[in-house]
Amino acid sequence: STSILWLGVGLLVFFRWSEKPKFLRRGVWILAVLLVFSLFLGYVDELRGYYEALPVLLLLVAQSVATVTGVELTPLARPTGGEVRTSATV
Repeated sequence: STSILWLGVGLLVFFRWSEKPKFLRRGVWILAVLLVFSLFLGYVDELRGYYEALPVLLLLVAQSVATVTGVELTPLARPTGGEVRTSATV
């Protein structure tokens, strides 16, 4: 049953891969590096060793679930022009 769960997560991560943000697609390399290091320096089945990859995988899965369920994701608008305010600005 655990294998089926990981297979489902893998399918959701790579579902419509080309439509995923480039930042998240590159972030999957974190998991590859962690897997290689855990082979030689840790335990492959110890989940806490992969916590660094969890946010990237969660965002990729969330985007796939949103696509499948028909929820439209819109990026936040970036501020253009104008004055940049900092705490030192009076």
